[in-house]
Amino acid sequence: MRLLETEFHVLGVLAPEPMHGYAIMQGVETVTGGTVTTSTLYAAIDRLVIEGHVEPAGEEVHSGRLRKLYRITDRGTALLSDAVAHQAKLVQQFRANLKASPAGGR
Repeated sequence: MRLLETEFHVLGVLAPEPMHGYAIMQGVETVTGGTVTTSTLYAAIDRLVIEGHVEPAGEEVHSGRLRKLYRITDRGTALLSDAVAHQAKLVQQFRANLKASPAGGR
C-alpha cells in the first residue's frame, strides 16, 4: 500500500499510544510544522481503519467531550516501518545527489 503523506504522519503520531482525533491533529501539526484540515485528517484515519492499519481503541471524556480513541495495529506498525525505511533510503540517495551536484550541496 502506498501511504499518502497525511496517513504516514497519522501512523507516526499514533505509534507510541492511542489518541483521539484532536490529539492526532495536534501531533501531525507539530511534526509537519503546518496545519492539517479536519476533513483531511479524518479521511486519512478512515482510510487507515478500512485498510486495517488503525483501529478504534475505545472512548474517553476529554474536556467534557466524549472522544473516540484510535490506535495503530500490528499491520499499521509494519506499514509504518516499511515507509520509514523507504524514506530513509530516499534521504540517503538525495544527500548523495546533493554532494554530487555542481553546487556541492549548498
